[in-house]
Amino acid sequence: MTRQELDELLDGALSPEAAARVQAELRTNAPAAALCAKMQRERALRSAALAGYAPSAEEAEVAAVRVIAALAE
Repeated sequence: MTRQELDELLDGALSPEAAARVQAELRTNAPAAALCAKMQRERALRSAALAGYAPSAEEAEVAAVRVIAALAE
């Protein structure tokens, strides 16, 4: 099992068959289950940290200008 598969499981991006296979492996693979739990905690912390963030109008404008400039390159 790869970290990418765990990411896809947590994202809900796996097919039902693939998700069932990964979940079955997690039940018998303690290190993979621990990694998956750690990834879930990290996602929850990131989500909580970013939940209240909204850029100011100035920050949004600066970001937009940078993105447009990067796309023009």
